[in-house]
Amino acid sequence: MSESAEQSAWHRLSDAQPWLLWQENACLPARSPLSDCHACSQACPVDALTATPKGPQLTGDCVACGRCTAACPTGAINGAGLDSHPGDDQATAPLAVDCWRVPPEQSPEGALRVPCLGGLGSDRLLRLVQECGERPVELLDRGWCADCPAAADCRRPPVDQALTECREALASLGLTGRSPSLRKAPLPAHLYRRETPTPGGETRVSRRGLFRRLAGHAAGAAEQIQGTGPAAPAAVPMVSGRVQPAPRLRRVEALAALAVAQDQSLPNTLFPQAKISDACCNHRICAALCPTGALQPVEDEDGSGLDYDPLFCIRCGLCQQVCPEKAITITERDGHPYVGRVPATRHHRQRCQRCHTTFTAGKEHTLCPGCRKDAALAQDSGRDLLFGAGSSSGAAGPAQDPGTQPGDHDDQEDTRR
Repeated sequence: MSESAEQSAWHRLSDAQPWLLWQENACLPARSPLSDCHACSQACPVDALTATPKGPQLTGDCVACGRCTAACPTGAINGAGLDSHPGDDQATAPLAVDCWRVPPEQSPEGALRVPCLGGLGSDRLLRLVQECGERPVELLDRGWCADCPAAADCRRPPVDQALTECREALASLGLTGRSPSLRKAPLPAHLYRRETPTPGGETRVSRRGLFRRLAGHAAGAAEQIQGTGPAAPAAVPMVSGRVQPAPRLRRVEALAALAVAQDQSLPNTLFPQAKISDACCNHRICAALCPTGALQPVEDEDGSGLDYDPLFCIRCGLCQQVCPEKAITITERDGHPYVGRVPATRHHRQRCQRCHTTFTAGKEHTLCPGCRKDAALAQDSGRDLLFGAGSSSGAAGPAQDPGTQPGDHDDQEDTRR
């Protein structure tokens, strides 16, 4: 397997807990040491995950809740059982969504069973709403969360944030009544399954039994990512080495389908905007490190600069962090509709007055970067000869930036959109 294929493949974080998979080149910290993403470890209710520069490490006993999956902005970590779909397209009764720890025979007929309701982010809930049509979606609160390790001392299923995001998104389309609801449906405490369920959700495997099977016949002990076990989820897609952020795209796709059915446009709040100030010097470090390709370097007839597509922006903050001039800010959209990829900056090409090469610059200069550097060195050396060593640090007063000539900038104006 090539290195790129290896990075794009799903890997188990632990052979003893094979339901949790991770994809290297979709993980923000694994892609760049500058990323400070800890979404998966912060979401883990039992502190079983540790975020490292090489990706998440499983350092404790995973309870298979999938809450790390719901938190990951790129879909780089994947728990089993969260991508199920409603079974009966013709059903009109509410779709019940139930927890794996409920015995299967206690779930309503046709219920969608998931590891934990907290593993359902707003993207997956919106997809359920879209797939169910007019059929209501009900998440069942069995009254067990206070004693469940996956709930982290919550007294109700940890889905409030996801439900709020769903309500707000659907309300923007006039579909408030289609939002998933949380319905109390308590069960006796003695029915609660304390062992971590297997991905099938129908049988239980204790930790002791799992390790005994691993020791006795490792080949058949755990479900295989390849071979006889269930198929691995589709890899997070890459385009030119950039992550296609699956959770965000899943959310937008579901809302787009609902919007079309209502003959409406997608709400502007779905799409952030990039504001880039005149301080931009066209280093384009931001675009080089953008994990999703929302920022793209561009060379066209208008000059050199950046294009921005808010569809792919996950607001990770890396572009703002690495910009030397702090010229870029990602903000909420100010009312302009989403129109796809748009120019964010353009810097006109100029001809160096010394070496006559063509160059682009974020600020107006008459010399290319190389000639400006040579001029600065010569200027500093001359000042040292006149005023003594060390005077170039500023003792003789401020110096004009080499290669900049006031009043000669008419053909060097930046255009920014």
